[in-house]
Amino acid sequence: TLPEADRVDAIKSVAPTLAQNNVADALDWAQGLPDANSRQIALREVVGRWADNQPEEAVRWVLAEPEGAMRLQHVRIVAAQWLAEDPESATSWVQTLPAGPARDAAVNVVAAELSSQDPAQAVSWAESIGAPELRNGCLEDAAAAWLKTDPSAARVWLTSANLPTEAKARLLAQ
Repeated sequence: TLPEADRVDAIKSVAPTLAQNNVADALDWAQGLPDANSRQIALREVVGRWADNQPEEAVRWVLAEPEGAMRLQHVRIVAAQWLAEDPESATSWVQTLPAGPARDAAVNVVAAELSSQDPAQAVSWAESIGAPELRNGCLEDAAAAWLKTDPSAARVWLTSANLPTEAKARLLAQ
């Protein structure tokens, strides 16, 4: 019964607290919300807290979700949270994912996270993304970061990179 603006804030407060205490109850509550937007917000918050506390359990649930945008969003949330807490375990998990949209979403998170720390490694991850548009965007972001930290190595890579000619030219002009 709260106005929508207040409802969003309330959901963002309540959902993680419920998930902290009992994930199953939090999921039931979130999935039972009548408004689709509220349900999505609540599920994002629950999955985020769950991934903080029990990433392996959150992963199992997320990967069992039906294919679609929400599943991919949840994969990204779990990957980001897990990477922040335990990068080695998170990247090991991502490597086990079969090719497809979920793996691409998780790899995109890994590459984005690595771009500022190790752009060459980010490029390596980004090259494994199957979806061409996502791969190219991720490669451009990693290459732009690499050009800032090691321009000569980045330029050498760009000469043979599997990127559209316009993207290469734009990056090399930096």
